[in-house]
Amino acid sequence: MIRQFGIAVGIQSSTRYLPWLRRLVGAIGRANGRALSPAVQWRCTVALIEAVDNAIVHAHHRAVGRRIWVHCRIADRRITIAVQDNGAPFRPPGCAVPKPLLTRGRGIYLMRELMHRARFRRFANGNVVTLTYEF
Repeated sequence: MIRQFGIAVGIQSSTRYLPWLRRLVGAIGRANGRALSPAVQWRCTVALIEAVDNAIVHAHHRAVGRRIWVHCRIADRRITIAVQDNGAPFRPPGCAVPKPLLTRGRGIYLMRELMHRARFRRFANGNVVTLTYEF
């Protein structure tokens, strides 16, 4: 079994890549020689999709020509996912529980609730969200 495995991919800022990204976490687990439980795959996949969708909508304002970089790594019993954009500055709000009937505004809450760590940083030309799950 490989002790660690990672992949980095750049995509256009478009929701058309979301179906492909939904398979990424499970594929990394298999490439590492371990099948991740459905619960771990679900948690990490939902958080990944929320981070990418936030970059598309909030950082890039749906401008398809922009780029998003997704880095996924599995090492020992930890999955780390980083989503980087080159968009508008972002400062995450507090972690209030969203109202049940809202159709938007759940992404940051979900990332923080589903993962063990969710870190949001601004750098010179963009933002990066780093998500960590230990299993």
